[in-house]
Amino acid sequence: MILITGLFASFLPKLRLSYDFEKFFPQNDAQLDFYYDHRTRFETDNDFVLVAIKPKSGVFNPLFLTQLDSLTRQFKRVPNIENSLSITNYRLPVLTPLGWNTVPAINIRDTAQLPLDSARLINDANVRGNLLSTDGTTATLFLRNDPSVSKKKSDALLHSLDSLIALQHFDEVHVAGKIHGQYHYIKKMGEELLMFSLISVVLLSVFLFITFRTGWGIWVPLLIVAVSMVWLLGFIALIGEEINMLCTILPTIIFVVGIADSVHILEKFIHELRHGHTKLQALVISYRHVGFATLLTALTNAVGFITLLISNIEPIRKFGIFTSVGIMFAFILTYLLLPAALLFLPAPKVAANKHSDTIWSRILPALFSWVMGNRKKILAATLVLCLVSLAGAFRIKINNYLLEDWSDDDPQKMDYVFFETNFSGVRPFEMQIMVTDPAKNVLDSSVIRQVNLLQDYLVNHYGIGAVVSPVSLVKTLNRAAHAGDEQYYSIPSEAADWENISEPLEKLSESGKASAFLSVDLQTARISGRIKDFGGYEFK
Repeated sequence: MILITGLFASFLPKLRLSYDFEKFFPQNDAQLDFYYDHRTRFETDNDFVLVAIKPKSGVFNPLFLTQLDSLTRQFKRVPNIENSLSITNYRLPVLTPLGWNTVPAINIRDTAQLPLDSARLINDANVRGNLLSTDGTTATLFLRNDPSVSKKKSDALLHSLDSLIALQHFDEVHVAGKIHGQYHYIKKMGEELLMFSLISVVLLSVFLFITFRTGWGIWVPLLIVAVSMVWLLGFIALIGEEINMLCTILPTIIFVVGIADSVHILEKFIHELRHGHTKLQALVISYRHVGFATLLTALTNAVGFITLLISNIEPIRKFGIFTSVGIMFAFILTYLLLPAALLFLPAPKVAANKHSDTIWSRILPALFSWVMGNRKKILAATLVLCLVSLAGAFRIKINNYLLEDWSDDDPQKMDYVFFETNFSGVRPFEMQIMVTDPAKNVLDSSVIRQVNLLQDYLVNHYGIGAVVSPVSLVKTLNRAAHAGDEQYYSIPSEAADWENISEPLEKLSESGKASAFLSVDLQTARISGRIKDFGGYEFK
């Protein structure tokens, strides 16, 4: 047993925590297949980092803009960062006598031009709620990271970003994004795994002390469930699996379920000692009388969790398997380790309590008499409660939020709330548009107008912001063709205006620079943006 425990313990350093939310998607689902196809066709929707900086001196202060520009450039040189965008390197298309070109949206060195540049940026629909907060007091850097980066490299990437931010000594900084959430979520999972284990130990120690009033009555059962946890966690690491967020409650379940077997055995063991039996005799009688009952209890508990295998959500299936294995480990150790420990320990001094001396000898008979005298009333009340409960069950509202299991005062959650309040949110929004008429493509004026109606609806009714789509591209080019006049940030209404932007549209689609929201054959388009976390119920 020591060798087995040592073997499992040797694998504990290899145990990993998993943050992959996509594993909670139902498998073999048509919508999931569509999502994966959409992501392959365009790009991943969640591999970005947002860094919001709120200076006391204002965003359009020359000193702050210099710092922001420096940080934007430094981020571009960080390994695994594919793109770094802020207002200092944001460029606008312009139509010149020599053709189409792009120019910086702001010249941080021309202080005289700053008021005009700042006004234009604040009114820019592509910037407001994206690179600038809606009130213009906060600037954001949008970083696109390598979607294939490993957990180890993503942690290193986050530390690099944090170090570069710290060097600038900004007044107020907020960070959000997948690698940021992953790092802090896994850290919290580890902390909660330890916390739940400690709480379980403390509560069970109190319970065991009240029950047995002896030192060995506390540490022997705790030793069994502790070894059970070592076996279970080592087993998970041995087979190459990870601990997902559901499994953080494994210690509590294994401690409570596993210790029940020990309590039954010990209670019977002490009872037999009171009747004058030796330790060995008391153990034999205890296992003979209680053993089969505890076996059935362990099996029914394990089978109950094994039924989670019918779920088509992978983490739930694994949670059921791991819990069942842990319960059986605890049962096995109760039958191997507990008798060995009791035989090696000195015989406990047992108080000769009589059955009539206990509080239960007074309560239970009275309770039994009351139940037998009120059978019909109890049955009727139970039926009424079942009907009320059944009615209430159909009124249950299934809902979830991105960070609902974090406390409101958690610094990481407060960062996400900041983006919810001042920007378009953090949660990605994705929609795919497919042209059904083979004679047309996404860039046809009639199709663009239909997509524009849909996009306006999404923006006005659901608050989707930071939108990237063919419509945004067409509107931006139309505005550029009219000398940057913001009132022309719209779909061209004249044929001549369509002619002006048709050439750059074709070049962008042919060059692949618009591949993030346009397919090669121009039959499929993407509307991508960010949205506030209204909860799963509202999204559905």
